[in-house]
Amino acid sequence: MEINALRKLIDELLLNHVVSADLAIEADNELVKLESADFWNNWVYPDGATAEEIQDELSDYFMMINEVAKVYGHITGGRISKPNTKAFEVIGEYENRVSEMIDEAIKNERDEAEERQSDSKCGT
Repeated sequence: MEINALRKLIDELLLNHVVSADLAIEADNELVKLESADFWNNWVYPDGATAEEIQDELSDYFMMINEVAKVYGHITGGRISKPNTKAFEVIGEYENRVSEMIDEAIKNERDEAEERQSDSKCGT
């Protein structure tokens, strides 16, 4: 029997003085619990999934969140580590970091070339 049908039956029994008001309230409270359990059961166990299946999915999700945070931190030089950061922000920060690394490598190469050139002039 559906919950709404049970509510109607309780109301009818109460109106006809077959049950007391206290008993009707208690029965209605139990129906609320059943209705709530039914509602949340569909959220917690979608498509009839088992607790073990849900736990496996949550475990995979937890691992993914942790690993994504590590990758974001690594490729952005620690500037981004939150896994819920939008992809365009992570990509932009990564591209900025790569540009900075290239600029730094070019600067170092120029400095070393100037130093070699200076050394060769002094040695000549």
